Amino acid sequence: MFKISVDTVFTNKIRSKAVRKIAVISILFIVTGIIGILFYDTFYTCVISVFIYKPVNRYIDELVRKNRAEVLRLQFRDFLSCIASSLSTGRHIEEGLKETKAELLKIYNPKDVIMIELNTMVMQIESRQMDVSDALQNFAGRNDVEDIEMFVHIYEACKKSGGDFVSAIYKISDLICQKIEIEKEIKQIISQRKFEGRIITAMPVLVIMFLRILSPEYLSVMYTVIPGRIAMTAALAGVYASYRMIERITDIEI
Repeated sequence: MFKISVDTVFTNKIRSKAVRKIAVISILFIVTGIIGILFYDTFYTCVISVFIYKPVNRYIDELVRKNRAEVLRLQFRDFLSCIASSLSTGRHIEEGLKETKAELLKIYNPKDVIMIELNTMVMQIESRQMDVSDALQNFAGRNDVEDIEMFVHIYEACKKSGGDFVSAIYKISDLICQKIEIEKEIKQIISQRKFEGRIITAMPVLVIMFLRILSPEYLSVMYTVIPGRIAMTAALAGVYASYRMIERITDIEI
């Protein structure tokens, strides 16, 4: 039964990766084809999709990782509240993790990130694969979230020195709430500017598209002579550079 389950999971992962690869390549073909038509009057730019697939895939992986970390950080705040309430009644950390898992199941779906991670920790501790310290360190290492690393560090410090771990958890929870509120305010301030920047970045592409539709002969010279192709390449590079610049300026970490 266990072997069948493992084989099924492995097969599903392979299938999921294959579907994602096909989807990414298809989107790249469409995007590079549109860019080719607008800037070079040719579909041959689709060939570039093969060469830019890996960096684009890495970029998507990074976006997914950041989104997962952000979701986990928000959910981790509820984890801290539950574990603190459980430990304040005198329970050990092992019992606290089990009770926290039961409490969070009332709020989250079993497929949510915090539940998957909590299930992993509880399983590692119950099966004696790891002790609590190793399971928590493994949890922090898997996710690379600053708040989780701080929680584990404080747990280790309180364990060695005999400090008040429950009070420390409440302080961490308050700190995380403050950070989230500050980030929310900052995002509200920059979201409009970010949207405006993306509109401005897209304007050259929209202008070229309208000219191609309404007056194709107006741009014909840009596709038939070398200076025209150089100018279109410079325009495309400028659009990409402005997009990256706007994203970097508005990507503020607290």
